[in-house]
Amino acid sequence: MESFGMANFIYIISTSEQGNGFSGLSTWHKVLAVLYVLHYVNRALITPLFLAPSMSPIHIEIFFFAILFHYLASSTFASWLLGYKTVLATAGTLEAPGAMYDITIATSPELTGYMVYVPYIGLTIFLVGMYGNIQSENTLFELRKEEAHRRQKKRDNSAAVTSNGKSIYDKVYVLPPAEGYFSSILFPHYALEWIEWTGFVIIALSVTTLNVASVTAESAASTGVVQLAPFYAPVAKFFMSTCGLPLPLPVLLICVNIMTTTAVRARWGRTWYIERFGEKAVGGRGAFVPYCKWL
Repeated sequence: MESFGMANFIYIISTSEQGNGFSGLSTWHKVLAVLYVLHYVNRALITPLFLAPSMSPIHIEIFFFAILFHYLASSTFASWLLGYKTVLATAGTLEAPGAMYDITIATSPELTGYMVYVPYIGLTIFLVGMYGNIQSENTLFELRKEEAHRRQKKRDNSAAVTSNGKSIYDKVYVLPPAEGYFSSILFPHYALEWIEWTGFVIIALSVTTLNVASVTAESAASTGVVQLAPFYAPVAKFFMSTCGLPLPLPVLLICVNIMTTTAVRARWGRTWYIERFGEKAVGGRGAFVPYCKWL
């Protein structure tokens, strides 16, 4: 599913003439593009094809919704990265003006002060998160392979494929022991992926413009800007007005969407572990928050 978004992103970046395309991007723009593709090369190609012992089936409606999400997310991110004008506004009236936020990416960002170090910090966080994500997933894959081989040996069957034609790894599930990445949480690969995307957002902060201006609802409509949903307005205000930071909204939306969807999966997954292996075996480990049984 992720491969559709990755292919769409590469197509837009490589064919668009906006801002001279990929070749016209600054170094940190290119770093963001490369990291995005690198993440999905691992998620969409390397992991399912070479590392995961087996993949669970997926409902057709989830498959198509996932394709739609990755198509929209990759299109939005690619267009923003190429420098298409992006202006957001909060609702307001003549008496109580809202705020207009220009979140167009800077074509050649001039970083000064502490902002010079921000992209390097973000890159470090991204790479640490990606490394931990891959390592924790591989640990889980190895545990599943070991369990499959143990079961095969117990059956005294040396064939790599079972009698019904399925792989010996099919539907082999294990509860990771409470050690290493899994010592306090059951889904460290999700938590580490969040760290990865947080680093991505931090890098994006350094290439986004910071332009805040008062605007009424009437003027916002006349200039064709995008009206922010009410629940995003406080986020924009916190970043741009309170903290004086730019708002890389497309990247932030990708990060938030991934966090919320995987958090739900992790919470459901902990419940599944308890039903299959028992409360005692799971212990006090949380789904993604250390030692928190509810999260």
